[in-house]
Amino acid sequence: MPGRGDGVSLEGASTEQLKQSIAQRKAARINPLPARNYYKDDALVKMAAGAGVTFGINLASVIKMSTDERAHALRHIRIFLGKCVKYGAGFSLNTESEES
Repeated sequence: MPGRGDGVSLEGASTEQLKQSIAQRKAARINPLPARNYYKDDALVKMAAGAGVTFGINLASVIKMSTDERAHALRHIRIFLGKCVKYGAGFSLNTESEES
């Protein structure tokens, strides 16, 4: 989509920052995981769906978590992806892993 952040990926500390980036057409892809309570924000998902912004879920940090933390993180991701499907927002799962 022309003018849509020229392929820029963003992440933010809050869902409000992410929504502002979507409104200002700053990103084509957003990693919501660093934003507190991202999985509860239906408006974020609806806004992204309407603007054609894709969520890039980076699982690298989740993989490194303790078992309990990972279980909570995966539960939140599952809830979030359910909202993406419900509202038609695009998403991709990746690890953006580094080769050693």
